[in-house]
Amino acid sequence: MSMFIFLIAGVGAANIRNLLWDDPLCNTFSADGSYCVKCSFRAYFNSNGDCKQVSDNCQTWNQNNGKCKSCYKGWGVPTNGVCNGPSILVGNPDDHCAQYEYVDIKGNKCCEFEKGCKKVCKVCDKGY
Repeated sequence: MSMFIFLIAGVGAANIRNLLWDDPLCNTFSADGSYCVKCSFRAYFNSNGDCKQVSDNCQTWNQNNGKCKSCYKGWGVPTNGVCNGPSILVGNPDDHCAQYEYVDIKGNKCCEFEKGCKKVCKVCDKGY
């Protein structure tokens, strides 16, 4: 039903393609569907006018460039607009961890740069 409403409202097939594929982080398109008026929550307009995702670790961010202004608790202070991770998980010699791995929120292994992955201790130092 909602797709039918878009077509009746005058949004052509090309603009529906833009709505669905070209800017999936757009919350509100112009009346004719040709450009984004408002990005979704946790997204910002880049220099091309496309909505880009803000890092999951940012608590607050600059609306003009998406750089972190503050990080969620445990993720330190942003460096050059990036929350680098919990200080205890980035080589703190007192953390007693011998080997790290990256996991998602469900504990599944993932790559370091995948969205939502965190560095966690896999193997503790001997005696810990």
